[in-house]
Amino acid sequence: MKKLIAVMTCHANRAKANAQRATWVKDIREQDSADVVFFLGRPANQLYASPHDEVWFRDVDDTYFGIPEKVRRICRWAVEHGYEYVAKCDDDVYIAPLRFAQLPLAAHYIGRFRGPHGNYPAHFASGFFYWLDTAAANIVAWEKDNGDWMDERFVANALALHGIFGYNDPVNYMVCGPMVSGDIARTRPILMNGTVFCEYRANQMEEMHAAFRFAVPVFPHPGIRQVPSVSITREQLDAAPVDKPPVHKVERFLHK
Repeated sequence: MKKLIAVMTCHANRAKANAQRATWVKDIREQDSADVVFFLGRPANQLYASPHDEVWFRDVDDTYFGIPEKVRRICRWAVEHGYEYVAKCDDDVYIAPLRFAQLPLAAHYIGRFRGPHGNYPAHFASGFFYWLDTAAANIVAWEKDNGDWMDERFVANALALHGIFGYNDPVNYMVCGPMVSGDIARTRPILMNGTVFCEYRANQMEEMHAAFRFAVPVFPHPGIRQVPSVSITREQLDAAPVDKPPVHKVERFLHK
């Protein structure tokens, strides 16, 4: 199975991306369990050359507000390059390498799900890491922009319009950084069996790697479960969002 981990990052976040490269990315590449490519938008210096493992969308905004378009373009790139599954991954994510290969992949759309939000009816996977198969990625790649600033919400509702609903895996995907160190995560029952952890700073990646680099897969897995199916119309998907991005999210992105 040809898998891609698409790390969505930006030119301001070199430290985070490099910390990922030095830890879990290196191991996942060595064990050949997936390709890992970093995706960025328009650089401030157009003459600067991109590293070999990066793809730059030079016509896409590299700030917080360009994220939805980056996601669509990542999906398009993954489909064009023949990937059967693409994982959209943030640059604050740590992945336990040995557990990664055992992640359940038996659905179009998999992640850690939240309930409906705003004026859109579909449950959606948290944006730090979720899987799309070829069919799902192709839908997202070509769905038109509806103005939603929340890319993960857009993805779920675009898929729901086409009859695709997500599968929840609350065991493997964890939101626990930056206050929970690797040593603590390895001792907490709700966290210790996780595979993908988010909200970690660049200087915490090595610490997480020390704790989880050799963590073995956990069996048996309770299984992934489909979230509720909902009805959504084209008019609902095309409607502009009724909310705005939280100020702290925009500011955090600008000062990463």
